[in-house]
Amino acid sequence: MKKPLKIIGFIILAVFVIGVLINAPKKEAEPSTTETVTAGPPTPEKPEVEILSMDESLEEVTNSRTVHVRVKNNSDKLITYLDLKSVYTSKSGNIVGTGIGNSTNIAPGATKVVDVLAMGIENANTYDVEVNNVLFK
Repeated sequence: MKKPLKIIGFIILAVFVIGVLINAPKKEAEPSTTETVTAGPPTPEKPEVEILSMDESLEEVTNSRTVHVRVKNNSDKLITYLDLKSVYTSKSGNIVGTGIGNSTNIAPGATKVVDVLAMGIENANTYDVEVNNVLFK
């Protein structure tokens, strides 16, 4: 009876050791020690979505504001969805409102105007626009 238990124990131990060896992390190659040096200061990389310009229009009848934002897709992928957020602040620096705008299908390297709409904004002195969600294909 002891011999079959030893055989079963040996098989279990062998399976365990094989499993550990299979799942062990692979040793990565040593990094290259060659280095490329360029003259002058480093150039900052452009963001994947760049805001090129902004222009605001006011509609007094509906008390709405629209910021027309020209964006550029600096990536090498199609932007399938993009949304922008406008933030309005008062003279004292308090946030008095926000707006949102979105767009779809902006090709790599292409520019597009996205309208960011805000309603009911009062006492706004300045605004800023930021890129929120971006989905690529």
